[in-house]
Amino acid sequence: MNVEMPMVTSTSTIPLPQELSDRISVEIYELIIPFLSHSPTLMACSLVSRACLRVSWKTLFHQHTVRVNPQNLAAFLELIDLNTCSMTIISFIQRLHFRQCISVEARSLPATTGVWEEDDNSSPFLFDEYFHRFVGLTAVRTLKLSWVLKSTDALIIAALRNNFSGVTALYLDPMLSSSVKHFCNILGAFPLLSSLSLCSVNLSRELDDWTKLDLSTRETYLKCSPPPPLLSNLRELNVDSISMVFLFSWMTHHNRPLPIQSLSVECLYNQSCNVALSKFLPISSSTLQELTIREGSVSTNLDLSSCANLRALEIAGVYLHKSTGVGSVQFITNILRTVTSECLEEIRFTLTMRSSRDALASIEAFDWKGLGSIIGQRQYKDLDRIQIRTSNYKEEVEQTIFKHFMGVKTAKGSTLDRIFHVLSVE
Repeated sequence: MNVEMPMVTSTSTIPLPQELSDRISVEIYELIIPFLSHSPTLMACSLVSRACLRVSWKTLFHQHTVRVNPQNLAAFLELIDLNTCSMTIISFIQRLHFRQCISVEARSLPATTGVWEEDDNSSPFLFDEYFHRFVGLTAVRTLKLSWVLKSTDALIIAALRNNFSGVTALYLDPMLSSSVKHFCNILGAFPLLSSLSLCSVNLSRELDDWTKLDLSTRETYLKCSPPPPLLSNLRELNVDSISMVFLFSWMTHHNRPLPIQSLSVECLYNQSCNVALSKFLPISSSTLQELTIREGSVSTNLDLSSCANLRALEIAGVYLHKSTGVGSVQFITNILRTVTSECLEEIRFTLTMRSSRDALASIEAFDWKGLGSIIGQRQYKDLDRIQIRTSNYKEEVEQTIFKHFMGVKTAKGSTLDRIFHVLSVE
């Protein structure tokens, strides 16, 4: 028997027969809808019924960030006012980003790219006087604040605490703090905070002489500071060197066990930063599984031996040039020598050539011999992957790996050349 099938295009759908869909309980739809990721489909589902609306909006706003700026602030406030008497998206927003505008003079301060993509000529505008009106945002768990300034007073911090008490992940990008107390007060406004990202954060001029203070004075200063929040992720730490030393010293001083699983440090500027990080790591030694050091050149006094459960380690890229000598670039291998974790599964780093001439000779400046002797040790028995990123020299790096590691066995018994993965990046 031939059955004529309806023609289906890539964009058409076949609805269920009405008599069948009427028999399906709302609970079934509530189990299905969270698996959808197509935004137009989720928006269509929200129009089916009030019950479907709730789970559709919850799924939709779990996947997308709502960005509030001076241009759409009035419409956002209208929704907030409407939310007091009817159901709106306000109570479903889970990821929220407030993008402020500041003076042209302040734009010369460190900031991430893209802050001014909407209107480079915007007049100064801050949300300070509106934070108390941002009510009903009970589902917000991730909050990003751009351009948190010195003007953030006690009333604003109280408004943050009252209206965003459920926030667990906070992004400050960037932040100009009037004092360390000001910075701590902002963190204290979020009692459930577990994930923190600091990008282009300046903790204030009062720290300018921090490195010059004697230990006794530093100790007195730290005693007056509140304890840090119980963070499980310090996702991005992009601050100046003095602020970095202070932050690690602050968290170390309070000796409050922090269940940090993932730590990402943008740059280790000098030995002082290395010492501060090394003293801090034991606080999270039992929980830290992933450590990223995005930039650095000095490995002295950097010690990862306390990270007993480290599983993934990403280390800053190194610059190679044949003039430095064969095997002379040891920044990465010096750090790996301090690793004692027997759980390490992945190592990632980047190789950059200073000159396109004699790329193979430049690649030999890396300490390949040292790398081989390290990863052949017993504590690296679970290592399955070494990812090397390079631009335009993938083939040359692979040739060098083949030369140094072909047939060499790991502690696990597999050949070393098989665990290397070279990626070409722009």
